[in-house]
Amino acid sequence: MCIPQPEVNYRASGRLANGASMGNGSINPRSDGILVGNMMERGNWSLEPNEEVRQRNIEAAIEFFSKMRQPAPGVQLTNCGPPAAVPSLESFFGSES
Repeated sequence: MCIPQPEVNYRASGRLANGASMGNGSINPRSDGILVGNMMERGNWSLEPNEEVRQRNIEAAIEFFSKMRQPAPGVQLTNCGPPAAVPSLESFFGSES
């Protein structure tokens, strides 16, 4: 978990080229901090963090984000906001549902 950064308002994840050894790199921003990777280990139900998994998450995030290229100056990457019109509930279901 990293300190909260309001300017980080996106999630990012992806499989690394050497996915067999490192897995995925990911970040998930939350109000209480930025979550880097996850501590999930198959078959391990302990609530205690595993230092090896934590280090692997950090290394995967560093590798993942170091491969990203810089956006062109002035380019808006995304536009998040409420929809212009809220779709009706019925629009999510076909006539047969």
